[in-house]
Amino acid sequence: MWESSNPFALSNAAARRVADSIFGEKGSVYFDWEACRVREGYYRIKPGVEYCIQRARAYAPHSDLIWMETGKPGIPVARKFSQGVKAVFPHQMLAYNLRCVKIVCCFHLLIYQHNDIYICLSPSFNWDASGMSDEQLAKFNDDLGKLGYVWQFITLAGFHSNGLIITKLARSFGDEGMLAYVRDIQRQEKVQEVELLKHQKWSGAELVDRMVNVASGGQSSTAAMGAGVTESQFGKH
Repeated sequence: MWESSNPFALSNAAARRVADSIFGEKGSVYFDWEACRVREGYYRIKPGVEYCIQRARAYAPHSDLIWMETGKPGIPVARKFSQGVKAVFPHQMLAYNLRCVKIVCCFHLLIYQHNDIYICLSPSFNWDASGMSDEQLAKFNDDLGKLGYVWQFITLAGFHSNGLIITKLARSFGDEGMLAYVRDIQRQEKVQEVELLKHQKWSGAELVDRMVNVASGGQSSTAAMGAGVTESQFGKH
Protein backbone atom coordinates (compact mmCIF):
# COMPACT_ATOMS: atom_id res chain seq x y z
CA MET A 1 0.00 0.00 0.00
CA TRP A 2 1.43 3.38 -1.05
CA GLU A 3 1.66 5.85 1.83
CA SER A 4 2.53 9.53 2.08
CA SER A 5 2.65 12.11 4.84
CA ASN A 6 1.77 14.75 2.22
CA PRO A 7 -2.03 15.15 2.15
CA PHE A 8 -1.85 16.49 -1.42
CA ALA A 9 0.16 13.57 -2.79
CA LEU A 10 -1.71 10.99 -4.87
CA SER A 11 -0.97 7.44 -5.86
CA ASN A 12 -0.82 6.67 -9.57
CA ALA A 13 -4.32 5.17 -9.52
CA ALA A 14 -5.77 8.15 -7.65
CA ALA A 15 -4.06 10.59 -10.03
CA ARG A 16 -5.55 8.75 -13.00
CA ARG A 17 -9.04 9.05 -11.55
CA VAL A 18 -8.60 12.79 -11.02
CA ALA A 19 -7.31 13.24 -14.58
CA ASP A 20 -10.23 11.23 -15.99
CA SER A 21 -12.71 13.36 -14.06
CA ILE A 22 -11.22 16.53 -15.57
CA PHE A 23 -10.48 15.51 -19.17
CA GLY A 24 -12.74 12.49 -19.60
CA GLU A 25 -11.50 8.97 -20.16
CA LYS A 26 -10.82 9.45 -23.89
CA GLY A 27 -8.95 12.72 -23.57
CA SER A 28 -7.26 11.98 -20.28
CA VAL A 29 -3.58 12.45 -19.51
CA TYR A 30 -1.30 9.57 -20.48
CA PHE A 31 0.53 8.22 -17.45
CA ASP A 32 3.82 6.34 -17.82
CA TRP A 33 5.78 5.94 -14.62
CA GLU A 34 8.64 4.38 -16.57
CA ALA A 35 9.17 7.49 -18.71
CA CYS A 36 10.63 9.54 -15.87
CA ARG A 37 13.51 7.16 -15.20
CA VAL A 38 17.02 8.56 -15.48
CA ARG A 39 19.34 7.37 -18.24
CA GLU A 40 20.77 4.61 -16.03
CA GLY A 41 17.28 3.29 -15.37
CA TYR A 42 16.80 4.53 -11.81
CA TYR A 43 13.49 5.94 -10.69
CA ARG A 44 13.45 9.55 -9.57
CA ILE A 45 12.65 9.72 -5.87
CA LYS A 46 12.71 12.26 -3.09
CA PRO A 47 15.06 10.63 -0.57
CA GLY A 48 14.75 10.96 3.17
CA VAL A 49 14.36 9.10 6.43
CA GLU A 50 10.61 8.62 5.98
CA TYR A 51 11.16 7.08 2.57
CA CYS A 52 13.72 4.68 4.04
CA ILE A 53 11.41 3.75 6.90
CA GLN A 54 8.58 2.90 4.49
CA ARG A 55 10.93 0.91 2.27
CA ALA A 56 12.37 -0.91 5.28
CA ARG A 57 8.90 -1.83 6.48
CA ALA A 58 8.04 -3.18 3.04
CA TYR A 59 11.09 -5.43 2.95
CA ALA A 60 11.17 -6.39 6.63
CA PRO A 61 9.11 -9.59 6.16
CA HIS A 62 11.63 -10.81 3.57
CA SER A 63 14.95 -9.61 5.00
CA ASP A 64 17.02 -10.59 8.00
CA LEU A 65 19.03 -7.38 7.87
CA ILE A 66 18.10 -3.84 6.78
CA TRP A 67 20.08 -0.62 6.87
CA MET A 68 19.84 2.94 5.65
CA GLU A 69 22.56 4.98 3.94
CA THR A 70 22.98 8.41 5.53
CA GLY A 71 24.77 11.62 4.63
CA LYS A 72 26.50 12.13 7.97
CA PRO A 73 26.81 10.41 11.34
CA GLY A 74 24.39 11.29 14.09
CA ILE A 75 22.20 9.80 16.79
CA PRO A 76 18.93 11.62 15.89
CA VAL A 77 18.67 10.02 12.44
CA ALA A 78 19.66 6.61 13.83
CA ARG A 79 16.96 6.90 16.47
CA LYS A 80 14.29 8.03 14.01
CA PHE A 81 14.97 5.19 11.59
CA SER A 82 15.13 2.56 14.32
CA GLN A 83 11.93 3.74 15.98
CA GLY A 84 10.14 4.00 12.64
CA VAL A 85 10.96 0.44 11.63
CA LYS A 86 10.59 -1.16 15.05
CA ALA A 87 7.22 0.47 15.63
CA VAL A 88 5.89 -2.08 13.13
CA PHE A 89 8.59 -4.77 13.27
CA PRO A 90 10.02 -4.66 16.81
CA HIS A 91 12.38 -7.59 16.24
CA GLN A 92 13.73 -6.49 12.86
CA MET A 93 17.53 -6.46 12.68
CA LEU A 94 18.91 -3.17 11.41
CA ALA A 95 22.23 -1.86 10.19
CA TYR A 96 23.21 1.79 10.09
CA ASN A 97 25.78 2.23 7.38
CA LEU A 98 27.31 5.69 7.73
CA ARG A 99 28.82 5.88 4.32
CA CYS A 100 26.77 7.37 1.51
CA VAL A 101 26.58 10.99 0.35
CA LYS A 102 22.81 11.30 0.64
CA ILE A 103 19.98 9.43 2.32
CA VAL A 104 18.77 7.63 -0.75
CA CYS A 105 17.83 4.06 -0.14
CA CYS A 106 17.55 1.01 2.06
CA PHE A 107 19.50 -2.17 1.58
CA HIS A 108 18.14 -5.60 2.40
CA LEU A 109 20.28 -8.63 3.11
CA LEU A 110 19.60 -12.19 4.09
CA ILE A 111 21.97 -13.32 6.84
CA TYR A 112 21.90 -16.11 9.35
CA GLN A 113 22.35 -14.48 12.73
CA HIS A 114 19.56 -13.13 14.88
CA ASN A 115 18.60 -10.63 17.58
CA ASP A 116 21.11 -7.99 16.50
CA ILE A 117 21.10 -4.57 14.89
CA TYR A 118 24.07 -3.76 12.71
CA ILE A 119 25.86 -0.48 12.12
CA CYS A 120 28.77 0.48 9.92
CA LEU A 121 30.89 3.39 11.17
CA SER A 122 32.16 4.69 7.88
CA PRO A 123 35.51 6.48 7.61
CA SER A 124 34.18 8.03 4.38
CA PHE A 125 32.89 10.85 6.56
CA ASN A 126 35.02 13.66 7.91
CA TRP A 127 34.15 12.83 11.49
CA ASP A 128 35.73 16.05 12.77
CA ALA A 129 33.20 17.93 10.65
CA SER A 130 30.27 16.03 12.17
CA GLY A 131 29.83 18.63 14.91
CA MET A 132 30.50 16.11 17.67
CA SER A 133 32.96 16.84 20.45
CA ASP A 134 35.63 14.35 21.52
CA GLU A 135 33.42 13.40 24.45
CA GLN A 136 30.48 12.75 22.15
CA LEU A 137 32.66 10.72 19.80
CA ALA A 138 33.91 8.65 22.74
CA LYS A 139 30.39 7.67 23.77
CA PHE A 140 28.95 7.52 20.25
CA ASN A 141 29.15 3.73 20.15
CA ASP A 142 27.49 3.36 23.53
CA ASP A 143 24.71 5.73 22.49
CA LEU A 144 24.11 3.62 19.39
CA GLY A 145 24.13 0.50 21.51
CA LYS A 146 21.34 1.92 23.65
CA LEU A 147 19.29 2.21 20.46
CA GLY A 148 19.92 -1.45 19.72
CA TYR A 149 22.78 -1.22 17.22
CA VAL A 150 24.92 -3.98 18.69
CA TRP A 151 27.32 -4.74 15.82
CA GLN A 152 29.39 -1.68 14.98
CA PHE A 153 32.21 -1.85 12.45
CA ILE A 154 34.39 0.38 10.29
CA THR A 155 34.64 -0.82 6.71
CA LEU A 156 37.83 1.03 5.72
CA ALA A 157 39.71 1.18 9.03
CA GLY A 158 42.44 -1.12 7.75
CA PHE A 159 42.77 0.80 4.49
CA HIS A 160 43.28 4.15 6.20
CA SER A 161 45.48 2.68 8.93
CA ASN A 162 47.75 1.18 6.29
CA GLY A 163 47.89 4.47 4.42
CA LEU A 164 48.81 6.41 7.57
CA ILE A 165 51.58 4.11 8.81
CA ILE A 166 53.06 3.57 5.33
CA THR A 167 53.21 7.33 4.74
CA LYS A 168 54.81 7.88 8.15
CA LEU A 169 57.33 5.07 7.62
CA ALA A 170 58.23 6.15 4.08
CA ARG A 171 58.98 9.70 5.22
CA SER A 172 60.95 8.58 8.28
CA PHE A 173 62.84 5.93 6.32
CA GLY A 174 64.00 8.54 3.84
CA ASP A 175 65.54 10.59 6.66
CA GLU A 176 66.63 7.94 9.17
CA GLY A 177 66.96 4.71 7.22
CA MET A 178 66.56 1.41 9.09
CA LEU A 179 66.24 3.19 12.43
CA ALA A 180 62.79 4.36 11.36
CA TYR A 181 61.63 0.80 10.64
CA VAL A 182 63.15 -0.73 13.78
CA ARG A 183 61.91 2.05 16.09
CA ASP A 184 58.46 2.67 14.61
CA ILE A 185 57.54 -0.83 13.43
CA GLN A 186 59.53 -3.76 14.77
CA ARG A 187 59.99 -2.55 18.34
CA GLN A 188 56.38 -1.42 18.54
CA GLU A 189 55.20 -4.81 17.31
CA LYS A 190 57.03 -6.37 20.26
CA VAL A 191 55.62 -3.85 22.75
CA GLN A 192 52.06 -4.27 21.48
CA GLU A 193 52.46 -8.05 21.06
CA VAL A 194 51.38 -7.90 17.43
CA GLU A 195 51.14 -11.41 15.96
CA LEU A 196 52.43 -10.23 12.59
CA LEU A 197 55.88 -9.73 14.12
CA LYS A 198 56.33 -13.41 13.31
CA HIS A 199 54.78 -13.08 9.90
CA GLN A 200 55.85 -16.51 8.66
CA LYS A 201 54.06 -18.33 11.46
CA TRP A 202 51.12 -15.93 11.21
CA SER A 203 50.69 -16.60 7.49
CA GLY A 204 50.58 -20.38 7.97
CA ALA A 205 54.07 -21.33 6.84
CA GLU A 206 54.28 -24.10 9.44
CA LEU A 207 51.03 -25.62 8.18
CA VAL A 208 52.23 -25.52 4.58
CA ASP A 209 55.50 -27.21 5.57
CA ARG A 210 53.57 -30.04 7.19
CA MET A 211 51.34 -30.44 4.15
CA VAL A 212 54.36 -30.57 1.82
CA ASN A 213 56.03 -33.06 4.14
CA VAL A 214 52.98 -35.33 4.02
CA ALA A 215 52.70 -35.05 0.24
CA SER A 216 56.39 -35.80 -0.29
CA GLY A 217 56.54 -38.65 2.19
CA GLY A 218 58.93 -36.68 4.36
CA GLN A 219 61.41 -36.27 1.50
CA SER A 220 61.03 -32.51 0.90
CA SER A 221 64.39 -30.75 0.82
CA THR A 222 62.94 -27.29 1.35
CA ALA A 223 60.88 -25.81 4.16
CA ALA A 224 59.80 -22.26 4.90
CA MET A 225 60.30 -22.85 8.62
CA GLY A 226 63.40 -25.01 8.37
CA ALA A 227 66.76 -24.59 10.06
CA GLY A 228 68.02 -21.02 10.07
CA VAL A 229 64.61 -19.43 9.69
CA THR A 230 64.89 -15.75 10.61
CA GLU A 231 61.77 -15.92 12.73
CA SER A 232 63.69 -17.82 15.41
CA GLN A 233 65.60 -14.62 16.16
CA PHE A 234 62.54 -13.19 17.87
CA GLY A 235 62.31 -15.99 20.45
CA LYS A 236 59.03 -16.04 22.31
CA HIS A 237 58.28 -12.34 21.81
